[in-house]
Amino acid sequence: MGYSLKLYRGTTLIYNINTLLNPVADVQSLKSFTCVDTPAAGSYTYYAKITSSSSNPHYVSMRGISLLETKK
Repeated sequence: MGYSLKLYRGTTLIYNINTLLNPVADVQSLKSFTCVDTPAAGSYTYYAKITSSSSNPHYVSMRGISLLETKK
């Protein structure tokens, strides 16, 4: 039993963690990661999809994505 996290730019999968730490009931834990993406010029929508391999319901709260754009 565990979680997987996928990060998408539009419909393109750009980051995938197949196994995060196993969930423990009533325990909150912080998960973070770094992903570098270098898309072509334009406007993009990013989103994260978190799934559980368990049939029991799990909830994710206080989630967010921080982005930093840099230029040469």
